[in-house]
Parts: sequence; C-alpha cells; structure tokens
Amino acid sequence: MEKANINREYVNKKSASINEDDIKKAAENADRVKEKALNSASLKKFIGDLSILASLVKDYWSGSYRTIPYKAIGVIVFTLLYVLNIADIIPDVIPGAGLLDDASVIAFCLKIVGSELDKYKLWKNSIEPEKQ
Repeated sequence: MEKANINREYVNKKSASINEDDIKKAAENADRVKEKALNSASLKKFIGDLSILASLVKDYWSGSYRTIPYKAIGVIVFTLLYVLNIADIIPDVIPGAGLLDDASVIAFCLKIVGSELDKYKLWKNSIEPEKQ
C-alpha cells in the first residue's frame, strides 16, 4: 500500500501526470463517481461538487469547454479517478476509514481549483439559463 500524506502537494504532484487517456476515462466514468458519493456517508456531502467536477470534465472532453488551465483539469481528473479507485491510500473496503482519503482528496481539489469551478459554473449557467 502506498504511504502518503494527503495534502495540496500530494494532489498537485499526482495530478501532474494526467494525460488525455485519463481525461477520457474520467469523462466516461463521471456518473460512477456521483453514484459512489450518493452511496457513501463520507462522500455524500460532496455530491454537488462532484457533479460539477464531473460535468466540467465531460464538457472539457467533448471540447465545449476549454477555458481552463490544463493543470486544473489534471487536478480534477486525478480527483475523479482517485475516488473511483477502490485500492487507493486507504482502501475503500475498510469500514469507517476507507473513504476518508477520498474526501480529503476532494477537499484539496476544491481548494486548488475553486476559482476555475466558479468560472465554469458561470459559463454553464450562461448556456443553460433554464436550469438555474
């Protein structure tokens, strides 16, 4: 098992190696991330944020939203793939603690890309005003 402290540096370092295949995988599996959050007490509080992250990655992958630094996409994709990985730093099958590392990665992602998410939400609302 990988030993690491989950912090801003960890998320930035791991996200630096994200590539186009990872973006595709995250976009194709974005709905699974939301499902996992809905079924987890530790992650349920992040469902709204995960929905936005998933939507952003899908819009990025489709080419409809590219006004975001690649580094920010890397952080978001790393986060979504981390949440999907059941054998991460603390395996998800460990009762009570298995999803705490996932929650930590999500929280650091939101801190790192918060301003980019705000820009995306403005853009999304401008093209879908009926959903406001």
